[in-house]
Amino acid sequence: MVYVGAEMKDPQTGQRLGRVESPCCDLMTDRVTPNFSYGRLENVRGQLDQLPAGALQVREQLKEVAVAKGAMGDAQAVTVAPAPPPRQARVTQQEGSAAPASVKSSDDKW
Repeated sequence: MVYVGAEMKDPQTGQRLGRVESPCCDLMTDRVTPNFSYGRLENVRGQLDQLPAGALQVREQLKEVAVAKGAMGDAQAVTVAPAPPPRQARVTQQEGSAAPASVKSSDDKW
């Protein structure tokens, strides 16, 4: 898990570059139910009681197979596949809009 800190900006362009992320701890999931999961933080680096709400986020991929206790208390092998990459948004052409102009290979302005 990481602590999400202050936002960084490029000093010359003012472009937002994202937030500073610092490793803070490891999240160990103990029990998973259909609506809720129970876990604990291990290897904590720093004081967590002074962090604002929502400042911790998971940043590592999950392992292929994990063992979790189900709602009935019995151990179950749970297969966890890595999340698929996000799909790219489809670009649809609205009615009445013109097609994009083609760029000539001899265009000297590029």
